[in-house]
Amino acid sequence: MICGNAITTTGTLYIAIDQVKGHRLTLATPTSLLEIAVNNLDSTAVNSYASRGRILGADYDIKTTELISTRVI
Repeated sequence: MICGNAITTTGTLYIAIDQVKGHRLTLATPTSLLEIAVNNLDSTAVNSYASRGRILGADYDIKTTELISTRVI
């Protein structure tokens, strides 16, 4: 009798765990998609700042070269 109750309880727990797993999967999908979107935006922001720095550096180099060439000539 006790063994039968343990088997029934264990079966009930397995069913409950499977239901929780199903709900987790349902909730995890939108969350992971949102995390992916945020990571993409972060990456884009970092790349934009890096590009801006390179553009400003190139502009500074051009202005410096022009200044030096006018003083030499």
